[in-house]
Amino acid sequence: MKSLKLLSCVLMASTLLSGCGSTPGSDVPIVNNMPVYPPMPVLSDKPYVWDDSISEALNVARMAQPSGIGYGISDEVDGKTARLDRESSLMRLLDGGLGLVTSGVVGVVQSESLSQGVNRQVEWKPTIVDLVDKSVITENGQISFSKTRNYLASKIRAAIEVDRPNMEWGDALTLKRRNFKPDFSQIIKGNICKEIRYFEGFDESRLTFTGNYSEAYHEGKNIEESYCSFKVEISVAGEMDSGQYILIAETKFGHLLNSHIINNYD
Repeated sequence: MKSLKLLSCVLMASTLLSGCGSTPGSDVPIVNNMPVYPPMPVLSDKPYVWDDSISEALNVARMAQPSGIGYGISDEVDGKTARLDRESSLMRLLDGGLGLVTSGVVGVVQSESLSQGVNRQVEWKPTIVDLVDKSVITENGQISFSKTRNYLASKIRAAIEVDRPNMEWGDALTLKRRNFKPDFSQIIKGNICKEIRYFEGFDESRLTFTGNYSEAYHEGKNIEESYCSFKVEISVAGEMDSGQYILIAETKFGHLLNSHIINNYD
């Protein structure tokens, strides 16, 4: 399976036979006490064909564009040796991480160099572009949000654990809200939460947070404890002409662990 890193309610007929409700303030139906998420849409109906005349990174940017990222960049004259040039201060792509073409991974790093200090790191929000076989994230002929979320969360955790093997993980959960959004929060527990919240600018009095998962998240356990998290929005930009889905995972805020994701996601 090839992965790329980019600098990122329909009920089945069978469920209608069961008791069905919804969580107050949420448009996600609840069947047998479990949320039934809508399937993930494919944002482009035109298969992406790899263009050998442009750089790997620009190919990655173009295949991600239906998800709203990857615009405003161009190759130099020779795409095969090109870097990416920024054309807008709003661009999310930078040439700093290009050229990582090992094990099928193409690297593109977002925002300014991490060497510019914590303030810039907080603004650094990497996005993953992952080419995934359809069978991995589909169920009953549709793209399953739960399978997509769990697939990405598992790979993100594995990437972080390369550098931080003693991470204490909770579940990957989706917030309860009035309008469903395809995203998830990866729960983190343990002393690292103080380090994470300090990095994000919280003062000493707010370095710990205690809450009950079931009050905030679908599928959250009825447990109250101290935790922190990072949030990832996901979408399916389209599919390759080879038949793989183009899966996009965009971190929504700068995070202490982002560099581990970019360096090790595979």
